[in-house]
Order: sequence, then C-alpha cells, then structure tokens
Amino acid sequence: MEGRHDVVTEIPVGHDAISGLSAIVDAVRKAAGELEIYAGAAEGMIRERDQLRARCAGLEREHEQLRESHEALLREHQAAQVGLGQLQAEQATLRQEHEGASRAFRELRDQYQALTQERQKTADELEAIFRRLRP
Repeated sequence: MEGRHDVVTEIPVGHDAISGLSAIVDAVRKAAGELEIYAGAAEGMIRERDQLRARCAGLEREHEQLRESHEALLREHQAAQVGLGQLQAEQATLRQEHEGASRAFRELRDQYQALTQERQKTADELEAIFRRLRP
C-alpha cells in the first residue's frame, strides 16, 4: 500500500473569498445544528411512539382481561336469572300451598269453634239436666 501524502497548497485568496467561505461554513454549521435538533426530535418521537405502542399493548391486554371478566359475569348473571326464575316458581307454589293450608286452618278453626260451642251447649244442657235430676 502506498502511504498517503497530504499536500497543502497555498492558494492566495482574497478577503471576499474568505468572507464567502466563512459564510458558507457558518451556514453549514447552522444547518448541522438544525439537523441535530431535527434528529433529536425524531429520536424523541421514536421513543414516544415506542412508549405508545407499549402502552397500547398493555391496554389491549387489559381490555382482553376485562372482556373475559365481562363474559364470565354475563354467564353468572344468566345463571342467576335462571335460578331466580326457579325460586320465583317455587315461591309461587309455596304461596299457593300456604294459601291452601291457611284456608284449611281457618276451616278447622271454624269447626273447632263450632265444636267448642256445641260442647259448651251440651255441657250447659247436661248441667241443667243434672240440676233437675238432683234432689
């Protein structure tokens, strides 16, 4: 390999050329600074996008969990409704039985009162007979 040799050649340059060159260098520096700002902003936006993607993925997982919980609660609600319907049917049957038993009880009570009155009447009559038969 050949060694590289830098050759610096001095070229006489006027003041206008140096000013122009200096302005170009300043413009290049300014452009580089602006590019650096844009690159920093782009990096920030990339980080923000990645954070938003991660947050979105987390929200999707949470949504899936909530959906599964909702479906489970819906199944439980439907089962509870079926159970409630059965309980209401049983309650209606028990109410009818209770009403029948209450009617039968009232009838028996009425019969008992009638029998008690009849017994008292009979006892009173027997006592009157007994008094008449007694000397």
